[in-house]
Amino acid sequence: MVGVLLMTTHFLEAHPITVIRKRENGSGIIEIPIMATTAAGVDAEITVEMMGELVANFDAFPVVPVGVSPHKDFDDRGGFSIAFVESIELRGDELFGRLDLVAPLFNEVVELGGWRGFSVEIAHNLKTQAKDIPGWTLTGGVFTNRPAVDAHFKIAAEGRADSEHTGTYSTPLLKEPVMADPTATPAAQSGDNDSVRKSFFDEKIKEQTDKVAALEAGRAERDRGNDATVDENKKLRLETEEAKTTATDATNSKLEAEAKSNRLEAEAKGLRSANAGLKLAVTELETKIQDATNVNLGARVLAIRDAAIDAGVPPRMFEGVDADPATWMAAQFASIEAYEKHFTSLSGVSRDLVTDPPASGHDPSKSPGDRKVSDENAKRLKRMGLDAKFVGIRNEEQLNDMLEAEESAKS
Repeated sequence: MVGVLLMTTHFLEAHPITVIRKRENGSGIIEIPIMATTAAGVDAEITVEMMGELVANFDAFPVVPVGVSPHKDFDDRGGFSIAFVESIELRGDELFGRLDLVAPLFNEVVELGGWRGFSVEIAHNLKTQAKDIPGWTLTGGVFTNRPAVDAHFKIAAEGRADSEHTGTYSTPLLKEPVMADPTATPAAQSGDNDSVRKSFFDEKIKEQTDKVAALEAGRAERDRGNDATVDENKKLRLETEEAKTTATDATNSKLEAEAKSNRLEAEAKGLRSANAGLKLAVTELETKIQDATNVNLGARVLAIRDAAIDAGVPPRMFEGVDADPATWMAAQFASIEAYEKHFTSLSGVSRDLVTDPPASGHDPSKSPGDRKVSDENAKRLKRMGLDAKFVGIRNEEQLNDMLEAEESAKS
């Protein structure tokens, strides 16, 4: 898979388009800045050395077609082109290009000012059918009005352009063109890049020479310090032996500490296990207490119910209580006291009768007439739609006995 390199657009200060020559047929040659060194923080740093490689490799790939936005793939540049890069020149930290434009494009760029930006197309270690070009090579360019938006525009290498990396770089242009400065350098006027290439390689040779000199100086310094190094080595060996002794002591201390830590961890593990057992025992005890409480509470609920029914409260008001007395009461009342107060008030009997019912709850030997309902309670029962004669009825047998007695009395 061919890698792709992204280059963040770095904006030069906008330059005017310099008109070198305009021909009678409307075509012409212009000069514009096409690249500059980048500041820190961009995706790929552009250096003077990199631009120097572009200049040095220009003759190895001399046909550099130029079009208009958008960018095209390498193979698509093989057809008719409306412009070409004639030459490039490195001036300080900026790279300038001289472009030959056909008449329509020259008119759009120079006369009408319809293009405000230019992006170059570059490739690293370009491979074609004819040759491989090491380093960076200028392969094309486009006039564009989207240099700011295309800050991370990328071109994937395809086909014969099987390079390691490709990328683009954009430059803003001013609308107003200017004529070429007659005092421009000969290199700028002629497009001759020999001096640039020579300067580039001279700098590379100087860098290597400086590196060799630095290595020689370092070796001489090491030779002068050989005697001191021997003494220093003796001192270091002595310090090493002392350090080994100290390290042995430290190892023993570490082993003792680890043994103590393991012992404490085992004790802590035992305590955690015991604590877990205690928590389980507490939980079981709390469950038993709660069960006993529910049993006692259920018994009290039933006792209050029995007393309330004896006092005249209809049994239907206690439907479902026998299944789970405590839960039935809790679902309808805030507390046992509220439950007791409610049915005590409803039945109209004294609180003592409700809270202290007979142990049996009801004496079956007594008939409804054994305990006469007071006139006051009879009136209260009547207001509730109840007949006082049913007070004390606990089962169907008692009800049938009472109804048969009434029928006998009527006959």
